[in-house]
Amino acid sequence: MVRLIDKTPAVSRRTVLKTGGGAAAVAVAGPVVALAPPAYANAPVALTAEAFAALVKMARDLYPHDRIADTAYAAVISAHDAAAKDDAAKKEMLEKARSFSMA
Repeated sequence: MVRLIDKTPAVSRRTVLKTGGGAAAVAVAGPVVALAPPAYANAPVALTAEAFAALVKMARDLYPHDRIADTAYAAVISAHDAAAKDDAAKKEMLEKARSFSMA
């Protein structure tokens, strides 16, 4: 018995161009999305945006979880931020903690 092999290519030129174009678009847009600052549901009240983001990063570094998003950490920092609005000592402590997270 003779076996016939079909030598026509399974992938067409059109498919390669479509796939390559999509991959190029992702490669170009990927770094732009990665460099965008994180958007949290709650805006900082007493702290600066930089201090807030640094404290969220510090919370994630201290308590890392693969399945918990940064928004959960931001909710905790938001509670401390709201308390710091009326308490100058707490605000100063959080600002100092931010400087530790930058080191």
